[in-house]
Amino acid sequence: MQQLKDARSKKKLKASRLLAWKSSYNREESRGYERRFYQGSSDHRGVPEKPGRVVTLLENAEEKVWGIAYEIAAKDIPSVIDYLDFREKNGYKATWVNFPFLRKLTGFIKGYERRFYQGSSDHRGVPEKPGRVVTLLENAEEKVWGIAYEIAAKDIPSVIDYLDFREKNGYKATWVTFHPQDTCHDPFETKLYIATPQNEFYLGPAPLTEIANQILHSKGPSGTNYDYLLNLAQGLRDICSDVKDDHIFQLEVLVRKGLSNTASSCPLS
Repeated sequence: MQQLKDARSKKKLKASRLLAWKSSYNREESRGYERRFYQGSSDHRGVPEKPGRVVTLLENAEEKVWGIAYEIAAKDIPSVIDYLDFREKNGYKATWVNFPFLRKLTGFIKGYERRFYQGSSDHRGVPEKPGRVVTLLENAEEKVWGIAYEIAAKDIPSVIDYLDFREKNGYKATWVTFHPQDTCHDPFETKLYIATPQNEFYLGPAPLTEIANQILHSKGPSGTNYDYLLNLAQGLRDICSDVKDDHIFQLEVLVRKGLSNTASSCPLS
């Protein structure tokens, strides 16, 4: 969760964005989920031949889950992420929706393509060594898959303030038509943040091997740049098994190759 009870300032959150989530105690709440003992455990509370059960969270728009949010110092974020990724490796994945919502829909927008052309000096890199994050570029022949979130009317002002702050480094808001995957829902207008080529943080195109090397060796307050890429690639597969996004998946292959190379300081080829 991005909000703490002591109402820390946005200035401090800029320096330390990761709040690790432990959903076991009653201090902070996460809305839209319920806690259930539905996950098997063969490495913590059981063994392979006799697994135990541990909790997971299931989406339920009518419920909320209490727990504790931990703020992590910027310098400790990479090591904490590595530890949590290893600890939760058996079936768990990270999620980062840091605002309240009523429901979410999978779908796509037309006329855009997703590219790792935006520089990141405040999330996945630092000013002296920026990382790369995605933006959308106009392309009439393409479409981009993603998730649209419905926000309750009472929460819209605070969510917009949060998103405007989070996307401040080069992104601007625009409205696009979202086409739900479930055709029971009609297309609707949704707000989207795009970093245009005119912003000062825009890095633009480069050979895929060069982009992959930059992603492989960059990290910032929100974690490693390669985690951002790998989570994005897996997230796309999760929402649509036959999604087509060659740019993302080709970069994923190159970065995984670099991670598996013990001499990872060598350039990718």
